[in-house]
Amino acid sequence: MQPDEITEVLDRPLSQELLARDLTRLAYVAQDGTPRNVPIGFTWNCSEIVMCTTPNAPKLPALRQNPAVALTIDTEVHPPKILLIRGRAELDVVEGIPDEYLQMNGSYEMTPEQRVDWEAEVRSLYDRMVRIVVAPTWVKLIDFEETLPSAVEELIRQREERQRT
Repeated sequence: MQPDEITEVLDRPLSQELLARDLTRLAYVAQDGTPRNVPIGFTWNCSEIVMCTTPNAPKLPALRQNPAVALTIDTEVHPPKILLIRGRAELDVVEGIPDEYLQMNGSYEMTPEQRVDWEAEVRSLYDRMVRIVVAPTWVKLIDFEETLPSAVEELIRQREERQRT
């Protein structure tokens, strides 16, 4: 997929709405060769998805071994709105708490007092964190109105061909 095609999809209003959500699902291949899919908080910085995790997270050795990842950001309503993203995970160890971690957790509903307590707890727990940064190399937006999963698009095309004959 060409960079301008990626930008066009990510600049759509629905993509921007999805990129403003709290959680993505990070899919990767574990070190034992089996697939993993974990929910993780994220933020979008207009060019990359940034996720943060603990330095001892089991996903990190796997991502170092095989940095290919897929992300899913979606809604819980019908019809679902889905943003699929593929890319390579780059890992960056950061001393202290990355700004992105504090930003991505800023959208949860907390009172100001809860926010102060939460941030104090985070700062007391983490000496460092790992930023997982993914620049999209492929994207697809599915809204079930204008865009569909490719398999459904293929079935529609086949049905139209059958109807013409």
